[in-house]
Amino acid sequence: MIRNMRSEAGVAATPDQSYEAIDLEAVEAGNAASIERPIADVRGYRRRGTRGTLSVPYLDLWYNRNEPSWWEPIEHERLPAPARDPLGLQIRNFCAVIRGAAEPLVSGREGLNTLKVIAAVKQAAATGRTVDIG
Repeated sequence: MIRNMRSEAGVAATPDQSYEAIDLEAVEAGNAASIERPIADVRGYRRRGTRGTLSVPYLDLWYNRNEPSWWEPIEHERLPAPARDPLGLQIRNFCAVIRGAAEPLVSGREGLNTLKVIAAVKQAAATGRTVDIG
């Protein structure tokens, strides 16, 4: 089981998302990626930082208005985001790239780097050791 990840810049992360878990907070429950599952008001992914937390797909934002502190009130707002079919958008972009009408939203380099991270996560989970993906 992977517990922590650290980037070269020193950013630490603990993954808490599983595509195999039975969980109402799974991102697919909120983004219409599965036609078999109704859209639910869930926060599938959360990006936490010292200046706030953003949840996806609904773009709920929590933050301190003045300065980051547990002693300051935490504000909440839902940022505007139109409801769209994410898989349909991916296919639409893919087709436009094939026609030469658009650039890919994700570069080949970024895709390769993602695969490196996934392989490192699997290796770390299997060995229980830190894996350098440098």
